[in-house]
Amino acid sequence: MIRESAAIWALLPTKMLDRAKTRLAGVLSPAQRRALVLAMAEDVLATLVRAPALAGVALLSRDQAVRELGRRYNALLLDDPSSELNESLEAGRTQLHDLGASAMLVVPADVPLISAADVATLSAAIEQGADLVLAPDREASGTNALALKLNVPFRFQFGLHSFQVHQSQARHNNLALRIHRSHTLGLDIDTFDDLCLLSEMSGAQTTQALLRETLFEPLGRLVCTSE
Repeated sequence: MIRESAAIWALLPTKMLDRAKTRLAGVLSPAQRRALVLAMAEDVLATLVRAPALAGVALLSRDQAVRELGRRYNALLLDDPSSELNESLEAGRTQLHDLGASAMLVVPADVPLISAADVATLSAAIEQGADLVLAPDREASGTNALALKLNVPFRFQFGLHSFQVHQSQARHNNLALRIHRSHTLGLDIDTFDDLCLLSEMSGAQTTQALLRETLFEPLGRLVCTSE
């Protein structure tokens, strides 16, 4: 999906589904984990493609099921030359720059609650002069999304404590930095407890339907308990 009126592109990186969400292997089968990632990616795509501030939405993945999902949402399918996330993002950045983008919004597939307000806030911050916008996870340790001007010195460093690492890099490079804290974008799905939290929140219709129909109810395979 391409719009001529803006220059901010969203980029959705998604790894091969057979390697996704291994921390859930104790409670979900490989097929269930695949279905979960596809459902979450669909919720993210559904939000991004409706965002008026974005010039387009691009998908970065080698997985054919993920790429087929991208085609359904008219996302631009980019070449993914690496199995390593940060290297893939650098390649995606170059490809978006070649398309004429001036900024990018990186959103992973495991934040299905991302809202229209989240996308608008991240995009507006770039339009208002920020070089980099970071959206941390609930523990303020990881980076759950970021917005970046493409002409500033910055290296993607997703991984352990990436929120702090990205902030340090911004300070070192004198970048205009903003932080976007959000209860929706702050929830990334890695553990069973994350799934339980998600099940108690509104939004993420496709993922919520999967949880109700095949994971929690009516089969009763997974049970969330509250203290």
